[in-house]
Amino acid sequence: MEELDPTRVADLADLAALLKTLHLRAGKPSLRDLDTRTKHDKQLLPGTRLEKVRLGRSTVSQMLRGQKLPTKRQLLTFLDICGIDLEADRSWEQVWDRLAPAYDRPRGDSLRSNTGSAPAGEATATGAVVAELPAAEVVARMLASARDLVFNEGVQITVGDYVFDQAIERAGVSRSSANRLWPTRNEFARDLLLYLTDPTVHRIAAYDQLTIDKVRDIVLRNSEKLVDPLGRRRLLLEAIRSGVEQSLNAVTESKEWYIYMALNAAARSAGDDQERLRLAAALLDGQKRLINQFAALYDQMLAVLRMRFRSDAYTTRHMAVIGAALVEGLALRKFLHLAIDQAEQKPAIEATDWALGNLIGGSLPGPSPGGAITDDGWSLAALAFLGIVDALAEPIPSEDPGPEREAASGTSPS
Repeated sequence: MEELDPTRVADLADLAALLKTLHLRAGKPSLRDLDTRTKHDKQLLPGTRLEKVRLGRSTVSQMLRGQKLPTKRQLLTFLDICGIDLEADRSWEQVWDRLAPAYDRPRGDSLRSNTGSAPAGEATATGAVVAELPAAEVVARMLASARDLVFNEGVQITVGDYVFDQAIERAGVSRSSANRLWPTRNEFARDLLLYLTDPTVHRIAAYDQLTIDKVRDIVLRNSEKLVDPLGRRRLLLEAIRSGVEQSLNAVTESKEWYIYMALNAAARSAGDDQERLRLAAALLDGQKRLINQFAALYDQMLAVLRMRFRSDAYTTRHMAVIGAALVEGLALRKFLHLAIDQAEQKPAIEATDWALGNLIGGSLPGPSPGGAITDDGWSLAALAFLGIVDALAEPIPSEDPGPEREAASGTSPS
């Protein structure tokens, strides 16, 4: 059976196609049956604080035809009935968060619905004539253009008239259409913040993938070292030393990443409670995806290097969370040093016998596979992460055959 992938949903048509498939796999309950089953069910939807909602026949019909974006409660109620585990798989909920800026208005109007369009034949400030565009296309172009502006020019600019005007020009959309969709700049800023919370719209996820690829490549190129404990320890040390260095450098040099961190801070101060919750939920979903990405890598590495956790309470997600916090915390401090070091007019700073940048970026002696400290060019971040790994995990004793040898020999524990 084909696996459904909600992360590929780009518009209402894509969503409707997936919902139709889910409806069919759930036995194709009739619209009347769905209405009856949800009419008086007010329980909380699994993994959320939202109550289930009645699925009226017209609501479900519009949902399956892709005519209108359902409310989040309507979509999640439908998914729950169709057998989706909402608590375990948050990617479906994220579909709504991703589509909402293009199709949903908090006040209930339809300015951003896909049935609207920009006025035909209107000229931009540069004299170019804008063809008629669906409102959803205007939203997609405007948000993507504003994203590029913010990433290129940095967080010193505000998401006000400047970004809005420049986004119109870059997107090639009409000003009247943009103004109809976002009557105030605060509304545009809110939608842009939600759009930017998804790591897939910028290069943050790509930086993480570079680190993952580097670690895997180190192990693949040195697979002959996996045959004995000393060789496996040598591989672990090299993977950590090189992988953490790659991750820290990529983050430090990424303007997108610092703006992404600013969004996390904005989640505490954005607008009203509902807006803060929406932004925080979208950021949390993005963080969970990145954590799962690294947890999968650590699962693979522990198995290949024949290591196990020292306690059943530990998981690779713990390792991924603390690893991310370590790299991000040091990256922020390294950025402060670089910002001052690269400034034309450096501010007056109290003189000390040490520099923050040297502490973070300097080369330090590191451990050898046998345990001795050698001058191998380790970073502070790599040493710290090695300490985390050694605190959480240990080599599987040689007398313990482990799952791989048990599987190979055809035996199983009694």
